[in-house]
Amino acid sequence: MLILSLAGCYRGSGEWQAELHDRAGKMALTFRLLGKEEKKERTVVFESINSGVMEPRFYILPKNADKIPDTELTFQDTTLLPGRVTLKVNGHEVDIMQRNIIVDGHDYDWNIQEPIKIMKP
Repeated sequence: MLILSLAGCYRGSGEWQAELHDRAGKMALTFRLLGKEEKKERTVVFESINSGVMEPRFYILPKNADKIPDTELTFQDTTLLPGRVTLKVNGHEVDIMQRNIIVDGHDYDWNIQEPIKIMKP
């Protein structure tokens, strides 16, 4: 009984969503946590990739990572949801986890809403 109670305490919830969209003519991915009360959302703008006119497209991670153009899923651990997901997007590594988001080895806090702007490697 105690084991079941402790397991319930550590069981996570929620899932990661990626939104592929246009931001000022550049390709952008906004990552957000769905299904939890705490808000986690951060946008990564690929400054060297012109997007043209783009309708927003939504993907659940890691399940639909392979459907995002020029993206490869390199790591996933969903033992405790929402888990950790690492993607290679247009040559850039994006590591998504609850504590922060890491882009090309640089940590970014979820609470800062300024877009993360990156250039071509």
